[in-house]
Amino acid sequence: DVMVYRPNGVTVNAMMTVLVENGWCHLALSLYLDHLHHADDVSHLKALSACIQIDDFELGKSVHFGVEEEHRSSVSLKHSLIDFYGHFGGIQEAQRIFEGIAAEDRDWFSIGSMMKALISNGLCGDALSLYHSHRSLQNDVCHTLAVSACKVMGDLESGQAIHRQIESERHRMS
Repeated sequence: DVMVYRPNGVTVNAMMTVLVENGWCHLALSLYLDHLHHADDVSHLKALSACIQIDDFELGKSVHFGVEEEHRSSVSLKHSLIDFYGHFGGIQEAQRIFEGIAAEDRDWFSIGSMMKALISNGLCGDALSLYHSHRSLQNDVCHTLAVSACKVMGDLESGQAIHRQIESERHRMS
């Protein structure tokens, strides 16, 4: 008997994951485009990651357009879109997507994605404002990004204040 390969969403996503993680982004994107009818959030996430790796802004925008057409709105997909637009300097679109995440759905990953986008686009002061306005969602990733923003701005005093805050929080926990 001959086994016939019939891809489904799981196999397409598994193949895309392996391809993207091993730098075969063009092949992953070809697979994505060939099997759009199987696409789900994982497929879109991997496609956006591949677009970032190969610097293909136009294809990434078409992935975003397709996601909006399907009315997909998972938070993890929005995080990837923030990363995508932040990478390509589309900070206004990244902010629009971030603001579209309901306050109760925002988590440290949401804050970290937006902070990273702001920092990579030279908006370190905005990244710090976001960090300070979401104190309850901060974690080590957000703290590291905040200190990085201070470093880029040459603001040693703010960086030291954040470090003291982190140390104080750690002492209270122990």
